[in-house]
Amino acid sequence: MSAPAVSQAPRVLLRALPEYEPSRRTGPPGPAAAAAPLPPIAAPAPPRPPGMPTWAESGRTRARLALLVGLILEAVDGRRPLDQVRDLVVPAVYASLCTRRRQVLGRRHRLRSLHTCRPRPDTVELCATVAISQGQRPPRYAAFVARFVDEGPTGLRCTVFRQLHHSGPR
Repeated sequence: MSAPAVSQAPRVLLRALPEYEPSRRTGPPGPAAAAAPLPPIAAPAPPRPPGMPTWAESGRTRARLALLVGLILEAVDGRRPLDQVRDLVVPAVYASLCTRRRQVLGRRHRLRSLHTCRPRPDTVELCATVAISQGQRPPRYAAFVARFVDEGPTGLRCTVFRQLHHSGPR
């Protein structure tokens, strides 16, 4: 009777990172020996299943979203009349912008970063980091989320615009 064949797992080789880990020498400390660089992994990206969201909008759509968020933030600040953004937002968002504007007059909101996701072909969701400054004080930062729906010939319309978090005292 013969023994069954045993498959062997691939051999794993661990190396010390020269700039971060000490060498395995037993002598006095010194510069670590440089490990041979590992070849880059060039694996193709797996195909996306249908219906999965698209991350990181680019090009004209991203520029348009940054412009729209900037317009809304200017309206909240009072640097732009609220009526100029009325057609860009749904009535519920317009009402919340009117309320928010009364609370934040005198503060300046500046868009710092924008990250997007397209959960459906006609919808773009985003999160943004906004610097909020008032006078000579250092700015505080807040996270905002928004949802824009493509309404065909009229373009993108904001259906959700909310502040999630702010740093520091109000």
